[in-house]
Amino acid sequence: MVKILIIGVSGFTGRHLYDCLKNNAENEIYGTFCHGDALRHFGAGIRLQQCDVSKYDEVTDLLTSLLPDQIYFLASLVTVAKSSLFASEMLETNIAGTAFFFDAVKNICPKSRILVVGSAEQYGPVEPSSLPISEKTPLSPVSVYGISKAAAEHIGRYYQKAFGLNVCFTRTFHVCGPFQPSSFVFSDFGRQIIEIESGTRDKITVGNLSAKRDFTDIRDVVRAYVSLMQFGISGCVYNVCSNASVSIQIVLDKMCFYSRKKIVVETDSSKLRPNDVPEYRGDNNLLIQTTDWSPAHSIDDTVRDVLDYWRRIL
Repeated sequence: MVKILIIGVSGFTGRHLYDCLKNNAENEIYGTFCHGDALRHFGAGIRLQQCDVSKYDEVTDLLTSLLPDQIYFLASLVTVAKSSLFASEMLETNIAGTAFFFDAVKNICPKSRILVVGSAEQYGPVEPSSLPISEKTPLSPVSVYGISKAAAEHIGRYYQKAFGLNVCFTRTFHVCGPFQPSSFVFSDFGRQIIEIESGTRDKITVGNLSAKRDFTDIRDVVRAYVSLMQFGISGCVYNVCSNASVSIQIVLDKMCFYSRKKIVVETDSSKLRPNDVPEYRGDNNLLIQTTDWSPAHSIDDTVRDVLDYWRRIL
């Protein structure tokens, strides 16, 4: 049996990662949640424990009790647009929590295999001439969230080099899929469209539709994580992305195409970001060379599944 710990299992990524791992009979899966009742999201196949990574005693107690073979470190406070409003909480969770985690691993289970999930926000704005963004692109984050994730990666790399921990890192680009909070574009569009279908809304409001982003379905993303856990080289950083960019206009067009009602679209100035980057696209060659991973879900697959998700819950 392989004892797997998913720190932050109750979040969007964690739930899909659990779904990806649970069908392997060799996996004994444990997961942590920080707040709320996470039990309702999972069946009997996972063992859940409450743990706040910003509290060192809780982290040490968790690792001491489990001594896991593999750890997926997903714990993070995630928001980009509003990260300045939650700066202190974000820095405490994403930086101090990461430091507490690695210090505890060093002392308790230094042989555990670890994957730390980071973000493309660590790169910050990149000139079109520098696309696609590779792992060698300098980090220049401009949001509190991006800064916190860059710092978390530096902490992990320090512990990997100084103490020989077996850890690799991702910088994950834009993700999408069912269960994603409606503060993200696919889910925002999906929720609004299903509200139109149900008669509780008469139009969809949007921001900048010309921006192009590198989207990957979350189900493909977690498959990449599982592959990196197996094949990733300790100390290395991997972009997890599709190596292609899609405009927000195309996403909206596909959402409208699969809707069951005619959709009226209106631009909302409050959703327009100043200095929005025209295009953001990653280079996934290192990931593919290391793991032989490739995306399995098309944009159309994701759009249909996001709409069906909102139809089920609204």
